Amino acid sequence: MLKPKVTNATTVVDSEDISIVEIHGAISSSGNCSLSACIVEVYGEAQENYSTPEFDTYIVVLEGTCEIIAQVGHYIKSQYSNSK
Repeated sequence: MLKPKVTNATTVVDSEDISIVEIHGAISSSGNCSLSACIVEVYGEAQENYSTPEFDTYIVVLEGTCEIIAQVGHYIKSQYSNSK
């Protein structure tokens, strides 16, 4: 039977506008890149450089709104909704 591996959460980015804490991944799990799971909190408008990762990316919006530019002239807007 496989034993669960406990990893320590590691703060990867801590700035005025954004905080990223990696729960599992290359930094918190001694170089294990098979999965990266992070908690991201954005406190102000954040802009990142364009990138095309060689892996699937899933974003779960727990509060507020997230806008992602998928290509020039096309963007995705995701907004948290508590529909009880």
